[in-house]
Amino acid sequence: MNWKKIVLFILFLVIGTFVFGVITVVSNYISLFLPLFFIAYVIFLVLILKEYSNKKIIIILLIFIIYFLIMTLKFPECSSWGYFGSKTKDCTCIGIEKRSWMIMDASWSQCVGIPFNYVCNRWDVKTGVKEKIPCD
Repeated sequence: MNWKKIVLFILFLVIGTFVFGVITVVSNYISLFLPLFFIAYVIFLVLILKEYSNKKIIIILLIFIIYFLIMTLKFPECSSWGYFGSKTKDCTCIGIEKRSWMIMDASWSQCVGIPFNYVCNRWDVKTGVKEKIPCD
């Protein structure tokens, strides 16, 4: 067993986990992209353990860059609601939705794909009656 490779693998795994975590926290979104890109990252780390290649390093860098771009670029808004607001919006997303997290009084999501079938509602805070309204 080569201890140098194992220590480097663990070091790059910890660094990768930290970088993915920072990108996720900075972007304020959580989605299925995080586990997908992290699994691809770990697979390429294992492949580098077997045989080092510049192509594999470039692919790992591209994984970080693509994940960063997906999480920070603005995509069409799919759903939104607020605790103190009276309007809600919802849609069906063909693709993967990025959802907001760590926000207690509101939520929103963006559709990385094709959003359709928008439904907007307004409810009266005093009476609790909900009615459909046209979406903007």
